[in-house]
Amino acid sequence: DRMMAQGQVDEHALDKMETIINSMTKAEREKPDLINGSRRARIAAGAGVSVTAVNQLMKQYSETRKQVKKMIEDYEKQSAQQTGK
Repeated sequence: DRMMAQGQVDEHALDKMETIINSMTKAEREKPDLINGSRRARIAAGAGVSVTAVNQLMKQYSETRKQVKKMIEDYEKQSAQQTGK
């Protein structure tokens, strides 16, 4: 996290994320809610990582999605206020 604050990217972490994502089926990538415990185990085995690593990626995805949704909502509120809607 300290590296991120300094504007640096951990290439190894990105490679690990990509490997996990590439171990998912197209349907799982499109609808992450499909990913249950047995699917997480299969994804982890396919990516050569632990189930914990898959869980961490899924949590990070969920948190990022919430943040983006909130940013969009805040932007839309601000735009509506500026245009007088």
